[in-house]
Amino acid sequence: MFRTSLLLAVLPLSLAACATMTDEEQAAARDQRAQETRTAEEGGLRCRTIRQTGSRLGSRVCRTDEEWEQMERDAQEAHDRLDGGNARGASPDQGFGG
Repeated sequence: MFRTSLLLAVLPLSLAACATMTDEEQAAARDQRAQETRTAEEGGLRCRTIRQTGSRLGSRVCRTDEEWEQMERDAQEAHDRLDGGNARGASPDQGFGG
């Protein structure tokens, strides 16, 4: 019983220690982002941090303005196709299954 209590008391502390970054790690991450930004600006790229559902971390993606615009158009077209499919399907009072 004592071991279980001790484990339950120590576990959150150890997880919190693993989840935090040291000042050196934070400074290194800032320096890397700054370098990527300078490189991207020189190449005519615009960078965004894309966060994936279910993750606290994001990944940095750099693309040209034209590429970002094309991605937005593609996403809008996909949304319109899905939305149009629902409009042709069941009406709100019919529910699923028509």
